[in-house]
Amino acid sequence: MITINLLASERRRGAAITAGGNVPWLVAAVVLVGILAAWSAVLIHRTAQLQASIADVVRQETALRPVAQQVQQLQQTATYLQGRQAVLDFYHRVWADVDEEVVPGKIAIDNENGIMMVEITTRLRAKHDNAKLGAFRVFAHQGDLLVVPGVIAYGLADGLITTIAGIDTGESYRPASKAHAAPFPNDTAVVTPEVKAQVEKAYREYVTCFNQKDLDCITNYFGKDFVFKGPIWTLHGIPEFKAFYINAWRHFNEHLTIKSIEVRPNQIIVDVYNQLSVSNDFPDFAAGPLKKGDNHLVTGPIVYTLKNGRVSHIESETRLSPPPCVTGNCASKRAGSGSHDLILKEGNG
Repeated sequence: MITINLLASERRRGAAITAGGNVPWLVAAVVLVGILAAWSAVLIHRTAQLQASIADVVRQETALRPVAQQVQQLQQTATYLQGRQAVLDFYHRVWADVDEEVVPGKIAIDNENGIMMVEITTRLRAKHDNAKLGAFRVFAHQGDLLVVPGVIAYGLADGLITTIAGIDTGESYRPASKAHAAPFPNDTAVVTPEVKAQVEKAYREYVTCFNQKDLDCITNYFGKDFVFKGPIWTLHGIPEFKAFYINAWRHFNEHLTIKSIEVRPNQIIVDVYNQLSVSNDFPDFAAGPLKKGDNHLVTGPIVYTLKNGRVSHIESETRLSPPPCVTGNCASKRAGSGSHDLILKEGNG
């Protein structure tokens, strides 16, 4: 006899149906967890991006705050300096506290729009302790030096200057103690590895000063008995050296590059080349006339004699090459002008 237990069969089928019905829910739960995990990762990444953006904004705001303050100060100064008398009064106050030296560089004139742009390096040296330069800086000690390169825009009308706007491109500040310290080792009679390294380092810093047209920095390397001797002329003392370059840099710009340095007892022998770009005609240049737009290369050896930590004598035999030919008729032009290179002082005029 076959007995069929229908109740048991129903229980097993119900259990099977129940087990099978849980599968979609489990799958849905797993998918949901995956989606939530993905969104969580996205949110974490986005939060990190926002935090980085906020930090960047804070950094930019911090960096721009001094600029905004300078602009505000400049606006206040611009408002203050209205009219000739206000300008004169301002500079009378400034010159009571600091000595000012201005060295012009390249000059560009736009006659159509009445604008003249001039590259200018300004050097300000304190006459006394706690000297004040307008609202911008206080010099702590007498002799402290501030060097400010920049560009000045002059508005012109009817042959007169109507407006002046300046843009500083950076500045360097040197305390008097540093400015007057002897840059080279005091004793260079014996060239030890240490002395050689110190001399080379000081000379490279000298070249940096030269390329920045920083005459105070340059002449800090010279002694009181400084003499320059070249094939064409001789300069005696720092005042003559400064006067020469103040005039020369109105007409040309230059960049000095060191090819080699040899340190000997009390001497430095340097092979250099100098890129010279003429910005204004210089017909009365002692080495020969220079024409605006010409580019020359100055090369050759220079011998520096050291004494008590400074340069006492410079002897140079550098030569200035003629400008590149752009007309295709160089041979006849050079033959007519002598065709030989000009010999210059200090590798740069």
